[in-house]
Amino acid sequence: MAKPSARVAARIQSARTVGAAIDTQSARVAQAFDRAVPEVGANVALAALLGAGAALGRATADLDAKESAYAAELSDDDAPRAWRDAAVARGIATLGAARRAVEAGVGEGGAAAYGLAGDAPRDGPKLLAVLRAAERLLAATPKQVSDPFGNPFNTESVRPAIGEAATELDAALTGVATEAREAQVALVDRDRALDNWQAIYVFAAGVAEVIFRAAGEGRLADHLRPTTRKASGEDVVEPLPPEPAPTPAPEPA
Repeated sequence: MAKPSARVAARIQSARTVGAAIDTQSARVAQAFDRAVPEVGANVALAALLGAGAALGRATADLDAKESAYAAELSDDDAPRAWRDAAVARGIATLGAARRAVEAGVGEGGAAAYGLAGDAPRDGPKLLAVLRAAERLLAATPKQVSDPFGNPFNTESVRPAIGEAATELDAALTGVATEAREAQVALVDRDRALDNWQAIYVFAAGVAEVIFRAAGEGRLADHLRPTTRKASGEDVVEPLPPEPAPTPAPEPA
């Protein structure tokens, strides 16, 4: 299965840490918030925290799915590219064999009349154009000759192989282009999900920070505080640290 990029994986981990903090701490923090800000109250604080957590969970799941789909599209490109490379190699070999056959049958310089002279291009689309042009010229002006020993040669004999090589290369290039378009669509979808995630992450983590801090949970608020580096995946919000051990009561004198 295709994996998300490191930056997206960091964003997902940060979102899960914020979500876990909201899930596990909201009820307790809401009560502390109620005591600190009774004008707003526990119910409003709890609803804000749970709503922000739900929105962040939804955006994170969507980002995870869209990133996985994009990574899968990129990995799908390997087979079409291998097919294209094999078709290019076949096309080059076919042109070389056709050139040698025509020159042997018609004479030196005969290959140029059919677009077979010179080195075959290695660029797929350019090679396809040469193959198609040679195929058309061979069909338009066939030539039949005999060598000094009376053996016949017809330029038409090399046309089927060139046509087959051109057809295969055309299909392979179409496959590569199709995969490229699908990857581009997946990238646009992923980027849209990423923009949405960043906005909701900053909102949700900001809500958690404000309410936790007002409730007297400054340590947790600092841990969850959204930053540009966290939103971009450069930094990651690590799992919540354990609560510090209580200070033991002093021994009586």
